[in-house]
Amino acid sequence: MIPWRLKQEIADYYRCDLRTITNLMRRRILPFVKIGRIVRFNIEECDRAMNKYKRPSMLLQRDSGAAPGKVA
Repeated sequence: MIPWRLKQEIADYYRCDLRTITNLMRRRILPFVKIGRIVRFNIEECDRAMNKYKRPSMLLQRDSGAAPGKVA
């Protein structure tokens, strides 16, 4: 069974606001299916999309403890 979720469930899963999910939808970062007014998300596809969206520079800063804008 495909794990389809509502917008609020996706926001809870990523621990963010509904507005953030809406912005990610508008920017075509999060894949979704819309049938009438109902919007559904496949959690596996969303995880893949979010992993692609992560920026390498953000990971370097977080892992190395370097100051923002500086590469270690």
